[in-house]
Amino acid sequence: LRGAIPSELGNLQNLVTLSLNNNFFDGQIPESLGDITTLFELRLNNNLLQNGIPLSFSNLSSLGVLRLESNRLQDRVANEICGLRQEELFEFVVDCPLDVNGETFGIVCEIPECCTRCTPLG
Repeated sequence: LRGAIPSELGNLQNLVTLSLNNNFFDGQIPESLGDITTLFELRLNNNLLQNGIPLSFSNLSSLGVLRLESNRLQDRVANEICGLRQEELFEFVVDCPLDVNGETFGIVCEIPECCTRCTPLG
């Protein structure tokens, strides 16, 4: 699959697992995915997604697995999202930050225990 992730997926209010990994999705992660409060597992890894992690993800209080590695994301994880680690979120995998000529690529977890693992960019 390729193209943008449809924002209409945020309307699936009883969804528990969303696995869109290993595709060619590009663009931003839709803010609307943060509206699926029943979501336990979200796998968006191995795509071409850009920009950052939507702040709306802090609404995902049932989230246990969040896999975002192997994309083109670059951002700092918001403290509100790190707060999920104290609740349900037990697996949170992102790309390790990499500094290239003063520009950071990957995801920066300023609170060390926020991300459970990072994978090297490459």
